[in-house]
Amino acid sequence: MDKLGHLTVYAGLCILILWGNRKNGVFLNKNTAFVAILIASIFGISMEFMQYYFFPGRYFEYLDIISNIIGAIFGFVLFKFLYIKFF
Repeated sequence: MDKLGHLTVYAGLCILILWGNRKNGVFLNKNTAFVAILIASIFGISMEFMQYYFFPGRYFEYLDIISNIIGAIFGFVLFKFLYIKFF
């Protein structure tokens, strides 16, 4: 259940990044997709490191990082599907 939560949150983050770019007139292209996925993934990785170093009793988990990255990719795929279908 924990990994599903990570996947959902980072999919949402990637969707919000892409939605913000859409509002600025930047359409879906390879650069936009790469940057959105990269930003969400780096944020997820940095949160794992911060959790480990700054919060006693919390753990660093590689599977959380993988869930974050998969979530970001899933968010891009979902956004692209919905954008093409409804806009």
